[in-house]
Amino acid sequence: MRILTISNFFPPNVVGGYELMCSQAVDALRARGHQLEVLTCGREHAPAHPGVHRTLRLADVYDGYVHGHSTPAMWRVREAEARLFSAHNAQVLGARLSEFRPDVVYLWNLDGLAGLSLLAMLRQIRMPWVWHLGDCAPRVMMSSRGRVDSSMAAACAPLFEGAFIACSEGVVEEIRAGGIRVGPRLIHIPNWVIDVPGDRDRWFIPGRDTLRIVFAGHVTREKGFGILVEAIAELDRRGHRNVRLDAYGALLDPSILGLIEQSGVASQVILHGWTDHGTLLDLYDDHDMFVFPTWPREPFGVAPLEAAAHGCVPLISADCGISEWLLDGVHCLKAMRTPVAFADALERVLEGDVRLEDIGRRVRAVCARDLHIDVVTSQLETVLTEAASCAPTYTDAAIGAAHRVVRVAERIGMAMVAERSGNGGSVQGGC
Repeated sequence: MRILTISNFFPPNVVGGYELMCSQAVDALRARGHQLEVLTCGREHAPAHPGVHRTLRLADVYDGYVHGHSTPAMWRVREAEARLFSAHNAQVLGARLSEFRPDVVYLWNLDGLAGLSLLAMLRQIRMPWVWHLGDCAPRVMMSSRGRVDSSMAAACAPLFEGAFIACSEGVVEEIRAGGIRVGPRLIHIPNWVIDVPGDRDRWFIPGRDTLRIVFAGHVTREKGFGILVEAIAELDRRGHRNVRLDAYGALLDPSILGLIEQSGVASQVILHGWTDHGTLLDLYDDHDMFVFPTWPREPFGVAPLEAAAHGCVPLISADCGISEWLLDGVHCLKAMRTPVAFADALERVLEGDVRLEDIGRRVRAVCARDLHIDVVTSQLETVLTEAASCAPTYTDAAIGAAHRVVRVAERIGMAMVAERSGNGGSVQGGC
């Protein structure tokens, strides 16, 4: 198959697991003999790579400083540029379709790329697509300042009629809760690991070892890091001081530092800062548990799965996406998202009521059997092949006509946004 993949970010430019999974899927499908090209945004310090076209424009919605210093009217315009209208990106897509002639388009995260313009182009020429949902991207595209525009969602419903791959039912429910239909074709496929190493050299022994737990991700309260600090402090009050928490990730919430000091656990909670992905994978062999008290809207969570492949037993919040794929007490430990609940789970391990070696061996086995990229790639192939079976024969003239429709929609839409923002229609669209 000839597969055109579209993603707002692509390594080495990454925000999180969504972009890494996209890159891994592209590599795995290429290894199966498929021809893939990637269409993504142009970012600085991104080296040239065969088959990767960094020619899309990314609207400025990922810069926290810009967000914090924009007026409501300015931010509405930025959101429209990011999610609704871009004749430039539609033109870039059209040129790539003309040159590459894909059988199917494989969509990932479109936020910032004016995804509606891209979907409108594909619909105009009836090009089949498969959208891989590693987050609630369709809902984000229909939202302004976090709230879904129901009238916009209803008007754009035909653009979302395609095939979807979802990493969890939770992410589908979040999209549907915004009044956005996902379908008609929907299949659940979990995230994956690309490697399951050999057996561990050692396993935690209660009463002898310090319990070494690890956290990887943005160090924020949304990701539950405050809960972990308070859980360590709670264990300390119960007399369990043989616990060490190593955190690898950017500190995005400076108040965490004060919480660590106030809780009296500075000697047990160590912030290592950002760590590259390869180094992080090696570090899981040196830790007994991966702790993940993330917020309920976590679509999946790649890091705890990668840790599990190393026998580093995940302790996860009971309602996040990855919890749908692993059994409590069999492949992982689950807890309610509170400091006491996480402290209780860790205490059971410290006192020997839970044997980490048994869980670690089972979860490594399930990663190799069901959650390995070789297994998942076969499922991806099936979905993409089914979608490609109805690929139309389109002409360059049809692509040009579709671009003209998008360009007119951009000018009208941006004028409407400008008027609603009180700018007197001063915002200019077009290429």
